[in-house]
Amino acid sequence: MQWMEHFKQNKRGGLIFQDRETLKKQQGVFKEVMMQVGSQLLSGKLAVRISLPIRIFEPRSLLERLVSGWNYAPTVLKKAALSGSDPIERMKFVMAFMAGGLHFCVGQLKPFNPILGETYEATYADGTQVFVEHVSHHPVKSAFMVVGPKGLYQMSGAYEFESVSTRNSLANYQNGSATITFHDGVVVKYTMPQIKMSGILFGDRVVEIVGSSKFEDTTNHLVGELNFDANNSFLKKSQSDDIKGCIYPGKVSTVAHTGT
Repeated sequence: MQWMEHFKQNKRGGLIFQDRETLKKQQGVFKEVMMQVGSQLLSGKLAVRISLPIRIFEPRSLLERLVSGWNYAPTVLKKAALSGSDPIERMKFVMAFMAGGLHFCVGQLKPFNPILGETYEATYADGTQVFVEHVSHHPVKSAFMVVGPKGLYQMSGAYEFESVSTRNSLANYQNGSATITFHDGVVVKYTMPQIKMSGILFGDRVVEIVGSSKFEDTTNHLVGELNFDANNSFLKKSQSDDIKGCIYPGKVSTVAHTGT
């Protein structure tokens, strides 16, 4: 894949960014930010509200970057819609849809913050339609709707974007959940993991997916989880980007729903 040209696998997990030209453009930016708002940044304030030099941005907004994570909707999410006779199989496809789209969201350049009221629309080759609107700037929040072909499914929700920095790393949070309503009335909700970038000031620039993603089929009372910190065990050695997944019966709601 073309996006992988600028990355190499890190033996300890994650991806190492190796585009020297882009790294050179970004040189000194984070040090400037640390000098200007150091105390706020280190205390965990929202980094998404900080003004940054143009040279670290990619030529698209956050709304378009968000939609990239749904690129497997025409294939995997469609299979989920057509597997209604097997709730567990459907849950597997939804989990694969979320996890598979994560690599489209990884990039070294930062997307532009959308302006209030900005919208983005897209249509996939199979007829899947996407609608996104930036509904709040403080906090940074965008609402979305994805409509599958022939009414197979509809996915909607809202995400609040938060970026928190420590001394040498940056963590991006996509707070909220997506709700998928399938053509047969089954509803599945899920949350997103976090993206962590280390080596901001020194060392290799490494990107990792961390945390967990929770799934809930409220119709069939199934709960699923993908744990991206699956290596946290003293008994087994594994890379930091190993994923552990499970599906089990559940009666208590475990997915917080946020939307407009």
